[in-house]
Amino acid sequence: MQTTESILRVMQTLGEKGVPLTRLYRQLYNEQLFISAYSRLYRNDGALTPGATTETIDGVSLSKVRNIIEAIRTETYRWTPVRRTYIRRKDGRKRPLGIPTWSDKLVEEVIRILLEAYYEPIFSTHSHGYRPSRGCHTALGEIVTHWTGTVWFIEGDIKGCFDHIDHDRLMQFLAKRVHDQRLLRFIRYRLESGIMEDWQYQSTYSGTPQGGVLSPLLANIYLHELDEYVETHLLPAWNTGKARRMNSAYRAVVFQRRQAKKRGDIAAFNRCTATMRQLPSQDMHDPAYRRLKYVRYADDFLLGYVGTKAEAQVVLNDIERFLNNQLHLQVSPEKSRITHAKTQRATFLGYGVSVYANVSSKITGLRRSANGRVTLRLPERYVETESREWEKNGNPRIDGKALHYSVEEALAYYQSQYRGIVNYHQYAVDVHELARLKYAMERSLVHTLASKLKISVSQVYRWYSRNVEIDQRHYKVLQTSVEDPSSGNTRWFTWGGVPLRRRHFVNQTLQDNRQRGYQGSSELVARLMAQRCEVCGKETQELEGHHIHRMKDLERYSRWTPPPYWVFVMTTRRRKTLFVCRECHHSIHGKR
Repeated sequence: MQTTESILRVMQTLGEKGVPLTRLYRQLYNEQLFISAYSRLYRNDGALTPGATTETIDGVSLSKVRNIIEAIRTETYRWTPVRRTYIRRKDGRKRPLGIPTWSDKLVEEVIRILLEAYYEPIFSTHSHGYRPSRGCHTALGEIVTHWTGTVWFIEGDIKGCFDHIDHDRLMQFLAKRVHDQRLLRFIRYRLESGIMEDWQYQSTYSGTPQGGVLSPLLANIYLHELDEYVETHLLPAWNTGKARRMNSAYRAVVFQRRQAKKRGDIAAFNRCTATMRQLPSQDMHDPAYRRLKYVRYADDFLLGYVGTKAEAQVVLNDIERFLNNQLHLQVSPEKSRITHAKTQRATFLGYGVSVYANVSSKITGLRRSANGRVTLRLPERYVETESREWEKNGNPRIDGKALHYSVEEALAYYQSQYRGIVNYHQYAVDVHELARLKYAMERSLVHTLASKLKISVSQVYRWYSRNVEIDQRHYKVLQTSVEDPSSGNTRWFTWGGVPLRRRHFVNQTLQDNRQRGYQGSSELVARLMAQRCEVCGKETQELEGHHIHRMKDLERYSRWTPPPYWVFVMTTRRRKTLFVCRECHHSIHGKR
């Protein structure tokens, strides 16, 4: 039986050479691929979230995997409709989310592993969403490092992309490179398996469910057609001229300075040099020079254009026409616009994107001007908007969720929220503005702790304030510690001490063909294949996986005298997964 790594190497090589895939459906019989898929999915919180049935990752076993493989082999595997739920957005609207059953997630992940390895060498270098070794920061890094001199930003957002993907068109795009009718038919059945909402079945005629394991990759395959159109039609058409022509006024001063040098007129030479520093060397309105740049992250795209606004509008119209005619998608009118790079900010991936413009006429020294460089900022009114999330009527908001946490968990909860925001916006030139958000969050934290502990805010500070040194800088933080009874080590929980220092992008070549690693699952796989119950020690070929959401879920057993042995095993080993025999698994769920 081939290993996952060897299969993926073959898939990648075929993708690099542009060789169509044939007989790919047979790879779904490979048990190693399913084990690799399980090792990637078991850490996800959604693994314990049921879909349209009660099935979750809990109770997974090799026999269940083999039953799934046999059903796929005989083409009797039936996809289950996804369970639709809704997630509330900050603006009050709701975003639909489709939750597959655990078996469907596992099968989707196997298909995703295979197709991703093949398509990665094919996908555009300008596509950054839902791809290994790429993300929001790599997309932003491409803009900052390669878009110097941009005059106009063309913002685009595809309206309801996941919900409006045309099934027929998607299958046509897949069939270009996947010459395996059984696999194509199998994927088509997944797309048309329907939705369960409030226990009512709904047929699906378009779209891929948001929340599905395979959906992001299918969306990238679909939108790769847009990438190809931009790269093969728009970029060649709108990138003209090798360089801007020299500014006539600048050229005249260059000639005068040359003559002054010949005459030995030092004063005239210096005057010409000073004048040259105040003039652009190139003609910024050269009609023969045009540049167009493009980047896409999932259903959001941004183009940078050097030219006129009218020409930028033509580019946007061309993209809208292609999306409508070829992909049956629409650009969202309220989120798509053309912005002037120097006087306005484009919004892309949670950043304000603009071009640096030094409006001062005073030029000193020999330092080269930074004019034309792309800069990233926090979105307009971002700090004010985020701060209001931690306030109520202008006063600190007591977080009802954190009230039920321990002090340690409350500190960790607030810290993770704040650190996540800082880490994401660390490339903004005004990242220091997040200090105001920290102030609002800290007020909410201390008032929440005061309410929980029934003490004053000043007492909270007296009890938990500490001075710590991080990276040779001193910070005033809120901190407490807990001793881990299993190891005897002390665990520290801290609020604050997150540096607000801007990071810079470095010129780094992305490895487009980088393949996801699966080596990290070796320990988990070894435990699954060990055929020995981790609770009673019984040797059996029918091991089942017992999973919990968080280690904190075990705390409710601390009142038991003594706690169940399986709780002791999970606690001492710090594991959220146990592989046990069927009898022990039944005992665990029977709380015996």
